[in-house]
Amino acid sequence: MLTFADAPGKGTVHLERFTSDLYLEKRSDVDHYRVMYEHLQAKTLDPESTSQLIPHAGRSRARASDASSHQLRLLGHQRAEA
Repeated sequence: MLTFADAPGKGTVHLERFTSDLYLEKRSDVDHYRVMYEHLQAKTLDPESTSQLIPHAGRSRARASDASSHQLRLLGHQRAEA
């Protein structure tokens, strides 16, 4: 969301998409995104909690990746035996 000091109460929402970008300037659209952004900010973790979560999330992802790799190897062996 882009806001401008010389135009208080106005703004532009920039949506970056895979093949194009979209800019929303209609007041109701900007207000909708502003409310969503405020809700996201209210739910974020503080810096200390975030720094504790990141290593945990990385370990969880690594375990999930290892489990998926193991399942694929088992599936490959089962197909080879059939």
